[in-house]
Formats: sequence, structure tokens, C-alpha cells
Amino acid sequence: MLNNYYKSKHNNYCTPEEIYSAILKFTNNIKFNIDVCCNNTNIPAHRHIMSKGLEESWNGICFMNPPFNEINKWLKKAFNEVNRTKDDIIKCDVWCIMPGNRMNTKYMQSLLNSHSNWFIAALDGRFNFIVPDCEDETNINRNNGGLNTQIFILYIGNKKQLYLYQWNINSPIKSILLSRP
Repeated sequence: MLNNYYKSKHNNYCTPEEIYSAILKFTNNIKFNIDVCCNNTNIPAHRHIMSKGLEESWNGICFMNPPFNEINKWLKKAFNEVNRTKDDIIKCDVWCIMPGNRMNTKYMQSLLNSHSNWFIAALDGRFNFIVPDCEDETNINRNNGGLNTQIFILYIGNKKQLYLYQWNINSPIKSILLSRP
């Protein structure tokens, strides 16, 4: 029965604007450097990786709304890229969108316990994600099969302390913060 809890009708929902625009506003950016695993270009980014995101190098401010059935691979890659660039001039920061029901998995707990350069914002409320084949964004509505679930923003990067402090003071979106010291 729990297996159905981790399944959804689609695997590649597009992120609602209210989520990615809040992150951009918070980081004082107009665009992300890279959307590392997109299926279209709805996220404002200088570069969109439509395939092979797990094979390419990432740098700068990255946005990641991973396919939920492969979230483990993408999270491992995100932590690896952040750690790989920690001494580089251009570092990698990853802003990841995650469904709330993944937080209690053994894999996720193990991954978070083995790293300290992250924080999580558990967003208040539910967000309707865009069905990938929905071309008319005005028709994204609440009844077209979009994903409607609790969402977490996971930040992985070398600015954890600064961002965590700023998020507490001036959160761009109503949320509850979780972090490891």
C-alpha cells in the first residue's frame, strides 16, 4: 500500500511560477544559471538541460525539479556537484523542489545525515504543479491532473548559513525551516 504513496500520474511536472519566482527573488536573480533537469523551458534560466543532466557538470545557481521516480539519483548528483565546486571560483548552489512524502524515506534521511550544507523550507499550503503537456498556462487549473501535494524546497550549497539566516528574517514564501547544524 505504501508503494502507491510514492507514485503519481506523471513523473515530470513543471514547477508553478510562485515557487521558482520566490527563490529568484530571494537570491536577487532574474534567472537561474541552469535548470538541470527540465522537460521544457518554463523556468527562467540561462541554460536548460533537457537530457543528460546527470552526466553534465553544474555550476552557478541551479534549479532542480527532478523526476520524482528518480529523485535519489538527482539528489546524489546535486550533493556531489556542490561538494565538487566548493573550492572553485564559480560554485554550485542547487535549489531543489521535492514532494513532501520523500522526506521520510531511508535514502533521504541517510543522505541528509551525511551532509551538512543544506536546509529545507517546508512550504505552507499545497501547490498545483503544471501537467507537462498542458500548453496553455492559463489553463493549468486545479482539475487537469496536476500534482497537488505538500512541497519542500531543499537548498544545497555553500551559502547555507547566510541563506538560512536571511530566510528566517525575510522568507520569500511562507514556510517552516529544517536544517542540520
